[in-house]
Amino acid sequence: YNRANIGWYPVASLWSERSGDKDDNALGVPFFKITTQKMAQLEAQQAQLTSAVNTTKTQLAKAKQALNNLQATPLKTPDAQAKLNQAKVELALAQDNYVKAQEAVKLASQELAVKEANLKNAQAELLAKQNILNEAQATLAESQLVLAEFEAALANAQNKVKKAQDSLTSAQTILGQKQADLQALQNAPKVLAEAQAKLLSAKADLVNKKAILDKEVAKLKELQAVQAEAQNQYSIVFEAYKVVLEAKKQAELTEIYNHIIAGGGEAIPVVDETGKITGYVDGSQKAGGNEVTLALTSNGQAPLESPVNKENHALTKTSQVLPHTGEAGVSLLSVLGAGLISTLGLISLKKRRTH
Repeated sequence: YNRANIGWYPVASLWSERSGDKDDNALGVPFFKITTQKMAQLEAQQAQLTSAVNTTKTQLAKAKQALNNLQATPLKTPDAQAKLNQAKVELALAQDNYVKAQEAVKLASQELAVKEANLKNAQAELLAKQNILNEAQATLAESQLVLAEFEAALANAQNKVKKAQDSLTSAQTILGQKQADLQALQNAPKVLAEAQAKLLSAKADLVNKKAILDKEVAKLKELQAVQAEAQNQYSIVFEAYKVVLEAKKQAELTEIYNHIIAGGGEAIPVVDETGKITGYVDGSQKAGGNEVTLALTSNGQAPLESPVNKENHALTKTSQVLPHTGEAGVSLLSVLGAGLISTLGLISLKKRRTH
């Protein structure tokens, strides 16, 4: 893990470096240890400090042994007294160095543990947001399919209504012709009787066609109401999908912030003209020729580190508000669930009316 591959790492390499512990392998899930450059430096410093503590501990033991030897030997000359005093001074110095070394090791261990915990929390939060996004995308796709079915049914009903209206117009035309023929043949009883029979038949046919038209119009109105409800549910699901997408972007921005902090840097927010946070700058890198700027890519991919000139900060816009978790996540899933249940209810209603 170095500056050349920050943000990207081959899956094959991760697999080859997975945990070889038998308990981990028994779970059937590979375990990996992800270490940043700063965390690796802290581990190296901890190892050095541990070695220094061991060295100091050895020196302290030797100094104590020398002091004990001098104290056990009778003082015969002033030179021996001087050596004893010097040994006491060296013993005190060795004890002080040992205490300081132990404190340094303790601080280094605490800092390393905090960095690792922050990194794990950020990764877990990002994974949870990604799962919510996947569920929202699946729900959105299902809603789009249901909406397409209702639109097709609506178009079919409109075609049936048009055909019924054409039939009604034709029947009215025929009725008018029959009435004219009846008027012309009123003086011929036999012909009149036939014309009256045809008139009654035409009227009955007209009543039937009118009933068919009324039935199709009623179906059309029902389908229009169902189509409006489906469109409303689709809008709700689509808005929920946008909320999940925005939450994912906020999780990625949080990961950028934690990435800088985990690397031992100073996360300085960068805002646009509206006051929204668009990224973070590593303030600890300003002493060099370049500084490191972290930002989200335009397509919402994982953040990358790239050296940017101080006079030109290439930052991609994102939202100022950090991601919400807990109750917000539950509310979002509730909205998606309600939308899906309503959509399934509309499908069931359509099937019952069809049968």
